[in-house]
Amino acid sequence: MGSFFEIKSYIQHLFRSKGKGGHGIHSPWVYELITQVLHRDKLFYFVDAIEAERKALLRKHTLLEIMDLGAGSHVSRSNKRSISEMASAALQPAPQAQALAKMVHHYQPEKIIELGTSLGITTAYLKSAKPTSELFTIEGDKAIAGVAKEVWQRLGLKDIELVIGNIDVQLPSVLQKMQRVDFALLDANHRYEPTLRYFNWILPYCHEDTILILDDIHWSKEMNRAWNDIVQHTAITISIDFFHFGLLHFKKGKEKEHFIVPLP
Repeated sequence: MGSFFEIKSYIQHLFRSKGKGGHGIHSPWVYELITQVLHRDKLFYFVDAIEAERKALLRKHTLLEIMDLGAGSHVSRSNKRSISEMASAALQPAPQAQALAKMVHHYQPEKIIELGTSLGITTAYLKSAKPTSELFTIEGDKAIAGVAKEVWQRLGLKDIELVIGNIDVQLPSVLQKMQRVDFALLDANHRYEPTLRYFNWILPYCHEDTILILDDIHWSKEMNRAWNDIVQHTAITISIDFFHFGLLHFKKGKEKEHFIVPLP
């Protein structure tokens, strides 16, 4: 949480949030998500190994020359960054990554797509939570993708479909290959127009049980506007603002419901 906008948004979220521990939430699906999934206390067997990889990345000072195709970083504007710097600034914190793993473990999606591989830590959580899943992840930079592949190799993770290239070019063909999206994580180009575009491209492949995660919804005014506009889409029946990320669900036959909830 680095920008003034993020800090201001976080304070507003604290005042508006409801349903801590599931109290006051009348949607059965959301109540189950919070009480039975996100409040799951037992750690997964793979957490320690993945977090050891995170710590190793935070200690690795090798410089990479990268091409940033997204909205950049709040921390650095240089195209040469150390792995440790990227790990510190760009990796999804453990509580958020583990929350996503809890969802994947509980709902068992067969087809998963991640936009924005980064150094591969969140990807590792998603794949470990459902090893038999068909998981596609798109990363714009070859050097960063190479580090992610090394992480997965050390963790013994296989059958991750890593696609290297611009999301605007690669996403349509990846979606055609998948044919269906059960779980999606959008954590790439943090700008308004690309975020709306990726959502609209993924939407035809979603079904009523699809879970779509939009990361960093309060990262900037642009991302906040993108989140608010997507929440209003007629296909969305349940939306949850967890501050660090937003969750979208497509359950049919339900009136539109929106929740602001603290992440456990």
